[in-house]
Amino acid sequence: RRFGIKEAVVSTQSTGEPCAAAITVLDSSDNKISTLPEAITSMSRLKRLDVSNNDLNNLPPQLAIMDNLASLSVEGNPLRTIRREIIAKGTNAIKDYLRLKLAPASI
Repeated sequence: RRFGIKEAVVSTQSTGEPCAAAITVLDSSDNKISTLPEAITSMSRLKRLDVSNNDLNNLPPQLAIMDNLASLSVEGNPLRTIRREIIAKGTNAIKDYLRLKLAPASI
């Protein structure tokens, strides 16, 4: 299931499943998003999240424990808490960094 909000264009495929539970790819790139809601971490089937080229200053640490999330694109955001070197290393490095920010009870 895909849900795209790229440049304010929305597309979705419906199968009768609750929307958030069915989404595996979420493309929210190029939208001037300033906050990524923590609720996104309840999307248990999400495999690919593209939030590149927005206005994000930080990411929810809970992204680190999303087991199915294999691709996280965050380039082009003014992220202040994650060094560019970590972002350049890719999804696993970003998730490792975010895991360090989780409260011990969340892990």
